[in-house]
Amino acid sequence: MGNGIRIDKSRLEKQITALSDALANLNSADDLRKLILLIKQPGWTTPAEFLFALGLVNSMLTQVRALDEMKTVLLRGSSAVAPQEIAGRTAA
Repeated sequence: MGNGIRIDKSRLEKQITALSDALANLNSADDLRKLILLIKQPGWTTPAEFLFALGLVNSMLTQVRALDEMKTVLLRGSSAVAPQEIAGRTAA
């Protein structure tokens, strides 16, 4: 390209696949179910530890919601990009 940026679709595809795999590995419902069982145990925590755990859970939830929004923007934006014309033909 004229602006010095090399479009490496293979690299982008690998990064998208790595992101997909990382998100799939993160989604282990058993971990959070185990956490719920742990917090239900009598004497589980102190007030300070409770605030720490609640803050972490709230932060994680905020991050997940932000990731979902970023994914939506990425997909919408990518769908809106029109293929460029190169020397009379559409770029692949």
